[in-house]
Amino acid sequence: MARLIFQESFLAQRKLFVDIYTKNDTDGSTSAIKPYLEENDIDMDDDKADGVEADTHDAAQAALSREAEHHTGVRNEKFGPAYENMKGGFQFLKRLFKKDILKVGLWGVHITPEGKLLYPKDFDEQVELFYLYYNKHKSFTAPPSPLEPYLTANVIDIEADKLAVDAAVVANDKGKEKAKKAEKETELRNDLWLPVVGHMTGIGQFMMKLYAKQPSNLGDWGYIVDESPQAPKLVKSKVKLAQSVTVGSVIVGGTFTNLGPTELHVYKGKTAEGSPKVVPANGLLGIEKGFSIITVVNPSTLQTGNFKVLRHK
Repeated sequence: MARLIFQESFLAQRKLFVDIYTKNDTDGSTSAIKPYLEENDIDMDDDKADGVEADTHDAAQAALSREAEHHTGVRNEKFGPAYENMKGGFQFLKRLFKKDILKVGLWGVHITPEGKLLYPKDFDEQVELFYLYYNKHKSFTAPPSPLEPYLTANVIDIEADKLAVDAAVVANDKGKEKAKKAEKETELRNDLWLPVVGHMTGIGQFMMKLYAKQPSNLGDWGYIVDESPQAPKLVKSKVKLAQSVTVGSVIVGGTFTNLGPTELHVYKGKTAEGSPKVVPANGLLGIEKGFSIITVVNPSTLQTGNFKVLRHK
C-alpha cells in the first residue's frame, strides 16, 4: 500500500510548498486541488506570504544556532583538557588513599564502597566538581596538598586549568543565551509555518484519495510516495564520544533528527570521508538522494550523540 512520506525539515517543507504553489498556479482553473482549496478556505497566496516571513525567522535561528555551536566548541576546547587533568588527579588520589578509599570523596567526587568513581555527565555538575576539587587542593597549606606530586610529575598547572574552566563557563553561558534566542526564532517561525504545513498535509491526503490508483502522480506536486511493501520506521540510534556509526536503508526524502545536546556530522556512504552535513543539537536534516547509507560522527568528547532517522527495517 502506498504511503505519503511527509518531510519534517523546514527547508524540505518550503521546497514542497513551492512545488505545490507552482503546479497549482500553472494548472489554473484545471488544478486538481482547486476544489479542496475552496472547500477548506485555503488561500495559497496567504500561505506563500507566511512562508516568506517564516524564512526570515528560520535564517535568524540558523545564525543564532551557529553562534551557539561556536561557543559550545570554545567551551569544550577550554574545559576538556582541564577536566581530564582532574580525572587523572582523582585516579592518583584513589591510589594514594587505597587503605581508606572513601577519603577521595572528600574532594567532591562520588565514590562507591567498591571504589568506583562516578563522574557527572551534565556540564554544570562537571564544573561544580572541578571547583570542589580545586578548592580542596587550595585548602592545604602546611603540609602541602597530597595532590602536589601528581601535578608536578605531570607538569599540570592547576591555576591555568582553573582559568580555562572559568573561560569555559563564560562560553557556555553565551552558548545557552544564543540557543535560547534561537529557540524563540523557531517558535516565531513555527507560529507562521505550521498552519501551512497543515494545509500541505491535507492537500497530500486529498490527492492520495484522488489518485488512489496512480499515487505516483503526487510526484508532479513535489510529494514523496513510498510504495514499498514494508512501512518505514523512525529508528533511534546512539553515537558514543568521538566515535561513528553507519546506518543503512535510510529513506530518501525522510528526516534525520539530532536528539542530543551536541552537533553531529553526517557523511554520505559507509565512511567519514568528504564534507559532512553538520546537524546542530536538536536540529533536522532532510535526507537527499545518495544518502540511503550514512555515517554519523559524534565529534564531542563530552556528550553521547543521539539521533533518529526514517528507515526501512
